[in-house]
Amino acid sequence: MINLTRNIWPFRLTQKDAISQCTEDALYEIAEKAESLKNPCAIEEESYLLWVMGRLMMLDEVVTPDKKLFQIHPQGEGVRVYRKRLGSVEFCFLMFEPDGFIPYHDHSDCNGVMRVLKGEVTTRNYDLLEQTLEGMVLQPSAQAWMTEGRMASLSRHRDNVHQVTAGPEGAMVLDVFTLFSHDAGCRYMKVTASEHWSGLAQGQLINGEGGV
Repeated sequence: MINLTRNIWPFRLTQKDAISQCTEDALYEIAEKAESLKNPCAIEEESYLLWVMGRLMMLDEVVTPDKKLFQIHPQGEGVRVYRKRLGSVEFCFLMFEPDGFIPYHDHSDCNGVMRVLKGEVTTRNYDLLEQTLEGMVLQPSAQAWMTEGRMASLSRHRDNVHQVTAGPEGAMVLDVFTLFSHDAGCRYMKVTASEHWSGLAQGQLINGEGGV
């Protein structure tokens, strides 16, 4: 069991601080919930993802970190990121410039929930069907236009490969990833139509990793 104890300051909270505390409490609750997951089956994983989405939905407002704390995303174009790790969960705040994007990548051995905090993004997802020596066998699964407040999830197989592109006004996005191994993380790839399977695609890994 990880220690998620944090200091409780005995001061009266301002409205801004109260919202911040609500956001912090939600993140710790999600991290504590993730501790109960031990190689879950598909049904257990989907149930957990629905719970995370429900917990995030309870937040009227998610307070984002100071913009000075964001760093350049290692693979994105026009994207900066702030990461916070609690146990087996990583929280990523993504700040997109207008039309900024993150290219195709998977989330190897982890799942995730995305909530758009500001602006809009479009996503295109693929199910991960099989991994071969030549690359990954992918099936187109979803394409969405997400505005402020919208959420989506991906499991270790469902919708696991995707790209994300911001709209003309940019966007702020919160990603919540639950990692199931020390090797969990992103692998970036080139996605092309499969030469062997009709209606499917192939993902060929390229150099470069960027966390989750």
